[in-house]
Amino acid sequence: MEGIPQMDKGPVLVQAKPLLADRLRSFNHGIKAAEPDLQAWAWTAAEVENVPGRQISGVAPPLKDLLFGVKDIIDVAGMPTKNGCRAYEQAELKQADAACVAMLRDAGAIPIGKTVTAELAYAEPGPTRNPWNTEHTPGGSSSGSAAAVAAGMVPFALGTQTGGSIIRPAAYCGVVGFKASRGAVSLSGVKSISESFDSLGWFTRSVDEAITVGHVLLPNEACSAGATANLKLGVLTQLGPADIDPESIESLSGVAQILSVAGYRIEPARLPIDLEQVHFLHRKIMTHEMYRNFAYERLQFKDKLGKATLSALDEGAAVSTTEYVHCLSRLRQLTVRATDELLKFDAILTYSAPGPAPLGLNRTGNSSCNRVWSALGSPALHLPTGLTHRGLPIGVQLVTTPWNDMRLLEIGLRLHRALNWQPEWPQPLATAAS
Repeated sequence: MEGIPQMDKGPVLVQAKPLLADRLRSFNHGIKAAEPDLQAWAWTAAEVENVPGRQISGVAPPLKDLLFGVKDIIDVAGMPTKNGCRAYEQAELKQADAACVAMLRDAGAIPIGKTVTAELAYAEPGPTRNPWNTEHTPGGSSSGSAAAVAAGMVPFALGTQTGGSIIRPAAYCGVVGFKASRGAVSLSGVKSISESFDSLGWFTRSVDEAITVGHVLLPNEACSAGATANLKLGVLTQLGPADIDPESIESLSGVAQILSVAGYRIEPARLPIDLEQVHFLHRKIMTHEMYRNFAYERLQFKDKLGKATLSALDEGAAVSTTEYVHCLSRLRQLTVRATDELLKFDAILTYSAPGPAPLGLNRTGNSSCNRVWSALGSPALHLPTGLTHRGLPIGVQLVTTPWNDMRLLEIGLRLHRALNWQPEWPQPLATAAS
């Protein structure tokens, strides 16, 4: 991207970096050069105090002076939280950080601004465009975070996922996207969409970087020695009702072949559950919880909500408590059955999205390849692996059983190195129609 500072070669988060003042100048330059086209930011700090990073026993913290973006449903002290919603346009500055932001600050990182989210982190898209081609969607709802990292504005950014809000935009924008297991990272200070499915995650340009952030946000979870040796990988090609683009099918098949040649054990995988029922249960539970959690918005600002949000709230209102409890019980049963199959493999390789980023900005894309993992509570990792013939990013999704987040990241690092895709990041912004 023209005018955007390009990140250093290699694992950005573990290399020596310029002074904070240089980073701030680079960020401000990038905002001026590309933000009018990209529109990844809902709010940016006019000034950030230029103070040295926190020191611990003379050792610099792991993320010293690294700037990062924060999805605009996550609170940051001194910044407004607008939730991608017109009702919050005049929101006051927050007095406290969300737990995840506080942990990153404690590790030396500096939140530089709030990234665009779909309205209330659901489906009504924001203004963000895809850095690879501005006529295509960046995905959602964590659209601004994925686009800002792809554009090189920040080395990492926070997002959330309830259906497919991290993995899908990561796939569309060609970056590494990681969704933690449900409950693995505190959601204190994060706008609740659906407590049964909400999970925190982050975007980076490499798996090394995602691991470095993981060591901060998943501090008590270690990858055991030898956890990535003699890997057995399952390839799952059935995830939901959506038709899969031929280039996505070719990409997954090609990745499996490369890894097989590299010595990994590759076997077909099949979840022994009715996937359409999982999608049905996810929808029922999510919309009912949205109806409850968005009570303030629907009662006070109904005229300021988009059609997609209002439709989901109407759906949720029609779900009775009895039906809701039954759906929760049924999903728990299916989760146990699915976990039994997942335990046969070290990880599952599957599609991150039905295809590359669709043309147009009036929708965020199809999340059918992601909802099952959100429903099951599994950690998920998007690995970018190449470009389509139209120059749009494509890749694969890696998943495993819940609460094995760092192990999944370590496996992802090993596999991504074997795939060895070295992208030429979007510079300048592509605007040609596909």
